[in-house]
Order: sequence, then structure tokens, then C-alpha cells
Amino acid sequence: MNKLEKKNSKFLEYFFNISSLGTIGIFLVLIILLTFFTAERNFMRLDNIRNLL
Repeated sequence: MNKLEKKNSKFLEYFFNISSLGTIGIFLVLIILLTFFTAERNFMRLDNIRNLL
């Protein structure tokens, strides 16, 4: 593997780490928003969260 290929693979690893973190972040934001907008429908009660965990 030459230097350029090594650099590219490092970049790809870095990029995938960032994108997976971004995906998790977006997922968390969506859950929080849903919690607020469906609060009266009990979308995320503590019981449901405990069942998920």
C-alpha cells in the first residue's frame, strides 16, 4: 500500500466514525422532539424506556 492509499483509508475511517456519530445525534434529536410533541399521548413514558433498556 502506498502513502496515498494509506491516507485515504485513514480518511475513510475518520469519516465513517463522524457520520455514525452524526446519525446517532440526529436519532437522539428526533426522539427528544417526538417526546415533546407527543407528550400527551405518552410516547415516551419511563415504563416504555425501561422496557427498551
